[in-house]
Amino acid sequence: MESKARDAVGQREVFGSVPLASAARFPIATTIVLGITVVATGLQMLYPGVLAALRRNPDALRAGEWWRMATPLFVHSDGWVQIITNLIGIAVVGSLVERLIGSLRWLALYFISGLVAEAISYAWEPYGAGASIALCGLIGGLLIWLWKYYQPVRTWASLYVVYLIAGLIGYAVGGFTADIILAVSFGSLFGFLLRRPGPDRPLARMLALFGLVGAGVLTLLRDNHGPALLAGAGLATLMLNDRWR
Repeated sequence: MESKARDAVGQREVFGSVPLASAARFPIATTIVLGITVVATGLQMLYPGVLAALRRNPDALRAGEWWRMATPLFVHSDGWVQIITNLIGIAVVGSLVERLIGSLRWLALYFISGLVAEAISYAWEPYGAGASIALCGLIGGLLIWLWKYYQPVRTWASLYVVYLIAGLIGYAVGGFTADIILAVSFGSLFGFLLRRPGPDRPLARMLALFGLVGAGVLTLLRDNHGPALLAGAGLATLMLNDRWR
């Protein structure tokens, strides 16, 4: 039987039968991956050759530069908006997900989902780079957690997820203007709902459905974030299954 969350900062929390690490635990995986990404992205700003050497490049990959399957997750090819959005997302969503599922499963969500989406990206967007597809693996995992346990939905991470997925769909459909319109519209609506009193379960289910439907839409639009979200959701479904834990 699923019980309600017993919230207390610095104490152990339990959602159903799944232990939640203390809110005071330091998110080591998030911090390390975020730090490496900041350093790599900073270096590409100082030395443009870094981006050229690490981004997706199908010709270079075929020539034996195998690291290009993973290194595009640490650099960014689309400017400051992409950089800031991704770094905030890793910090906000990443730290929450790590407290929910632990560091090792966090790393699995981030890198397995990222590599799956990276492989697809070589067909759909062969010369890009960015941490967002790995971040979407974490988001997919968070969506499954919220669907199953409902908590903690009233967080900045939830609001970020709505803004990001709505913005990605907008960008895939109509470019930067549609990105802003959809992100602000859906983000403002969900932010209003988060501030209203009431049970958390409908909000969590609404967010999970929105995210998973959004993942499907993005996949149909051949946006590499869609498969990343779905990969993270699939992995989390296995991780949170009692027979696999």
